[in-house]
Amino acid sequence: MIQNFIIEKLEDFFKVFAELEWNTENFIFRGVSNHEYELLPKIFRNGFTSDEEKRHFIDTHEYNAEREMKIYKTWKKKAYSYLNSYNIVNQWERLAIAQHYGLCTRLLDWTRNPMVAAYFAVNSQSVEDCAIWALSFTDSDYIDKSYYDQDIDSFSGFFLFQPIDTDRRITAQNSIFSAQSFPISITNFFNEGEPADLQRLKKYKEEQRFLQTSTLIKIVIKNELKNKLYRVLLSWGINKGNLFPGLEGVSSGLTEQIKELKFF
Repeated sequence: MIQNFIIEKLEDFFKVFAELEWNTENFIFRGVSNHEYELLPKIFRNGFTSDEEKRHFIDTHEYNAEREMKIYKTWKKKAYSYLNSYNIVNQWERLAIAQHYGLCTRLLDWTRNPMVAAYFAVNSQSVEDCAIWALSFTDSDYIDKSYYDQDIDSFSGFFLFQPIDTDRRITAQNSIFSAQSFPISITNFFNEGEPADLQRLKKYKEEQRFLQTSTLIKIVIKNELKNKLYRVLLSWGINKGNLFPGLEGVSSGLTEQIKELKFF
């Protein structure tokens, strides 16, 4: 089951993180500007993967990655001249860079820092309630190093990996990535959906042996609280200037502080 929390007051936000004993488990966090957004990599969202393909996976546990791989190979050719300055040691780090700069991939961005996740949840101009997802994991959920030199479509299931000093933004945001081979949200594996589908997905999860002991938590932050929490995070140094190293981050980060915190 997914644990749900609704946050309406600032003190409730900090109370959740104080009472859930985060130190007893390893957690990763993802902030979303709309609480209804699914935990679904971009390549599997509407416009990239059809509902028929998703239904086919639930029924058969099969997914055709041919189109996805064609997109990735095209990106590698077009991005080749820009990648010389990066310390890329394996193909998954290359894919992480592609993901971090906007390519539709089978990766999903997370962070080890819940306040960074909170920043990405509350800093949009949307009027919807936002959310922070928290997922617990164990060492067995990390990528097997035997996959490093294999094609990215050669694995089945779900795993985590953390690039090592590949990109300054990835490092600054304490980023960690999940990779999955199935075109549906991982929420489907936490008792969300039709009973018949749950049985099929439970079998797939057991066969692939992923997230066997994981906890999934959804912390919904009401729209009325977002701006107040946003300003608190800025005052703590969680801002564009620190999360996006470089001239763009320095400029937009200073502008952000002037606007929200009335610097100068």
